[in-house]
Amino acid sequence: MRQQYLDNEIVIGLLQLDNYMEYQSYENEEIMAQINTHLRAALVTWAKDNKMFVRRLRSDRFLVILNKEILTEVRTILQLIKDEANKLDVSITLSMAFAYGSNDFTVLDDMVNELIELAQSRGGDQAAIRSSGGTVQFVGGNSETSSTRSKVRVRIMAQSIQEAIMES
Repeated sequence: MRQQYLDNEIVIGLLQLDNYMEYQSYENEEIMAQINTHLRAALVTWAKDNKMFVRRLRSDRFLVILNKEILTEVRTILQLIKDEANKLDVSITLSMAFAYGSNDFTVLDDMVNELIELAQSRGGDQAAIRSSGGTVQFVGGNSETSSTRSKVRVRIMAQSIQEAIMES
């Protein structure tokens, strides 16, 4: 019973397609249709196949609610998105953040937002997972093709610098 209780613990997640907005701004409709079909649709299908609640928050970000047992499947979608992006010859990767271990949804929301920024600042193509009060675990993030100076990383660093300047 204890293991079943732990496996059914609620997990909140954010999934973000890195560099998607840059492609949306500069690419033609045909390429965007391929990206949407092969990347966004694959992401939603994977989430539904794994019995997750999934909602699109904006064109490149999704909210998922799942249980802890399903959390073991995150590596498969990272590789799937990487393979599909390589076929399309685009540099879009997937960053994911998952938070659990609290019944307070505002705590989980704060944790998952911090984790998605952390995953992106580390270069994307990975999942950051944390239990309330625990340490962050990273899954993936070993993409040889991803640049350490991606636009997403630069934007995150610029936001951090801007916040530090505003606070001072």
